[in-house]
Amino acid sequence: MKIAILGAGNAGCAAAADLTRTGNEVTLIKTSATLHESIFDFLLENGGRMTLEENGVRTAFPIARVTRELSALRGTEVVLLQIQTSYHEDLIRRVLPFLGDGQILLINPGYLSTAYVLKYGGGRELTVAEAESAFLDGRITGPGLFRVGSRNVRNPVGIYPAARSDEVFRKLLSLGEPLLPLRSVCEAALH
Repeated sequence: MKIAILGAGNAGCAAAADLTRTGNEVTLIKTSATLHESIFDFLLENGGRMTLEENGVRTAFPIARVTRELSALRGTEVVLLQIQTSYHEDLIRRVLPFLGDGQILLINPGYLSTAYVLKYGGGRELTVAEAESAFLDGRITGPGLFRVGSRNVRNPVGIYPAARSDEVFRKLLSLGEPLLPLRSVCEAALH
């Protein structure tokens, strides 16, 4: 599946490597110029190579594309927004012009940021999924290296609009991550 990840910090880099591990074609998009510049530069200079260290074993995964261009969102099936929640509104406003009908915006974690999609969406037929927490917990410990502290063994996800929940949830399961369906994005936000 073609996936774009917004945010090249700890969570975004880890998700990019992990989703590459499960066979997805991942584009990692750096959305700010404030943090993790040296990590991003390393990825650019080393073919997107991000290494996950888990249980003392290091495995490198080549992220298909590493960029700052929001236009790279076009043509992806799932867009994973993986930044701090205090920046969700601004980034959602910035990326909506690059999203099209049928794409799934997975906000991880969500905290009811679906409201920003509705506020700025202009009638697009986007589907929003809100997850409760990141797929992996851990830290970037060096350029291109993420030490996994733990894996989320079940990640509850709510879908908006709820009428598309079954279809969208089936598609999200193909990401290869352990997800659990919820009745709505409100349930995910209020965890």
